This record gives sequence, C-alpha cells and structure tokens, in this order.
Amino acid sequence: EAAAAVTAEGAAAAAATTTTTATTMTNDSGEGSTTASGRPEIGQPPSQSLKRSYRATMLLAGADQSDAMQKFVQERASVITATLFKVFQSDSCGSFHHACHVICHLLENHTDQVLGVIGADLDSLNTYLNPMLSCVQHSPVAETLVKLVSCPTMTPKVRWSLYTSLSARKFLLLLAERATGTDSTATEAERAPAHCSACAEVFSEVTDRLAVDPHGGELLLQPIGHCPELLDGLLASVCGTRQADGTIRHRPYRQRLDAAQALQRLVAKATHDELPAASPMGDMNSFAAMGMAPEMVKNQLMCVAEQIHMRLGASFHDLAVVVAGTPLGWDTVTSSSPTKLPRVPPVQGLGKGGGGSGGGGG
Repeated sequence: EAAAAVTAEGAAAAAATTTTTATTMTNDSGEGSTTASGRPEIGQPPSQSLKRSYRATMLLAGADQSDAMQKFVQERASVITATLFKVFQSDSCGSFHHACHVICHLLENHTDQVLGVIGADLDSLNTYLNPMLSCVQHSPVAETLVKLVSCPTMTPKVRWSLYTSLSARKFLLLLAERATGTDSTATEAERAPAHCSACAEVFSEVTDRLAVDPHGGELLLQPIGHCPELLDGLLASVCGTRQADGTIRHRPYRQRLDAAQALQRLVAKATHDELPAASPMGDMNSFAAMGMAPEMVKNQLMCVAEQIHMRLGASFHDLAVVVAGTPLGWDTVTSSSPTKLPRVPPVQGLGKGGGGSGGGGG
C-alpha cells in the first residue's frame, strides 16, 4: 500500500505537470495545432512524456485498479484534484484528455472531495475554474466544466458552498460575456472565435442542466433575468450595435450564429412549466437509453421567463430586421460571408403575406 501511495502521488503530478507531459490536441476544425505551451501537433508520434501520462491516467482512473490504489485515491482525492488542475495553467504541457478523464472519474466516485476543493469559496472557484475556462475551446475541457458546475450528486453542504461561489461569480453572465466577446478581462486568446463559440455552447448546456436542478438551479439562473447585460449582449451580437452615424456594426458571422442559437435554446426552454428530470449523473438522455420514462420536474428557468420574454419583446423589431433581410440585417451577413448563404437562408416573403422558403428559413 505504501508503494501504491507513492506511485499514485507521482502519477497525479505526471498527468498534469508542466514539464513531463505533452499531448496531441486538435482545434474545432479537426486540424492539428500546436499551442504556445508546447502541446504537439496531431499526427506526431507519442512522446515518452505522453506515454507516461497515459500510464498515470490508467493508474488513477483505470478499470482494473487494485484495492490499495482505490483506497489511496479515495483518501487523497482532494490533493489529486488540486494537482490535476495545473494542466489548465498557461505554461502546462499536460494532456487535457488525460487530466479530464481522471477528473471525471474522481467526480463520479468522490464527488464531494472534488467539488469541495473547487467550490470551497469564491477565491477557490477563481483559482481553479478561471484557467479551466480559458481552455474551454478544447472539447474534453468543455465537457468536464459542464459536469463540474452542474453535478447532481453532491451533498447539500458542498452544493451550498459551490453554488454560493458560482452565484457570487455570476457564472452564467461570465459565460455569456465570453461568448459575445464583451468580457473586459478576457485575453486576446479568450476573444478568439473558437473560444467564444465554446463559451456559447457551455452557456446553453449549463442552463439546460440548471433548469432541471431543484436544489439550486433557480439561484444560478438569476443573472439571466436580473443582469441586463447578459441578454443585451446576446441580442447585440445577433442584431448588431447602432453607431453614432446611424449605421449598424455587426459582429462576425460565427459569433452572431452562436448568440442566436443560445437565445433560441433559452427561449425554447423557458416556455414549459415542467421538464424531464436529469439522470443521477446529469445526462438527460440516459432515461431513454434505459427505456424509462423520465420524471417531470419544475422548470427552474420559469423564475426568469417573464424577464426573458419582455427583453426579447422589446427587441422584436431588431430581430425581425435581421430575419427579413433588410440592408441592416441579412444583406450585411451575406456580403461579408457569402459562403454562409446556403446554411442559413433568409425568410422569403416576410411582411408580404408569404411564408418561409422551406424549413431552413425558419
């Protein structure tokens, strides 16, 4: 057991250290990329550091752990968690895939120890989640972040600490500002299109999960209705911002599309009094996979539904302008991104008694 303890402690460091681990990463388009921290391009042969990281990952989160290793990991889950989060530091060469696999394994089996470290207070939340959010354009990081902030199996004491910290941080507002590029504290890398797009997706995923969380979802959803800059930022990304000379300044097409999708999912979710409950691990599709009818629970998003509808109603004209394809809306998009035209065609005949041209226009 002593040998296993020493090995596991070294393994945690190997899976996240800034000097011994490197990994192959891909960007959103599936192409290889080399990060500034030294993560190698896809297609390169695995280095010795990457092989060692893989062995460490299997040691900490493999399916065939020894009893001694399981006991050690249980006793030191908090320390291992804190060590693994070093992988998100800007000078790390660690593997996102490996570290996130271990974090998810720990979250599933030692929930309170993991979330007790991350959400102990606001300072802890910033220490662990801020670097992680900076890497959210990598898919394993985004998936792990969603699980961390919306895990349904934590005990009430840990949940209260975590949710209080997330509420004080206005976490959903932070995600929305990152998605729209309006976060004044964001770095240049955090304003990149891939990062903004990932934040928009995480915003929607977290909102979906909080909507069916009866233990604190209402608390964390409050910024949607009571921080005007959240919805205003998404609407400005979709509709554009009027300048002093009367012209409309539009955001890049991808950012507009991401904001529109986030708004669409938000409005669609805020129209039902009840929603299907999430499974014990937060997967809302697992009930169907098991052939079971999900339990219906109160929609926590209804606490801010009125504010959502009022704010969108006030911007209905601007949204209609975008959909109708006036010179202030669709034409600007197609002139700057003509290759996008087949993907999102404008509604034909709006205001002339005609319907949309097929399902795409809607």
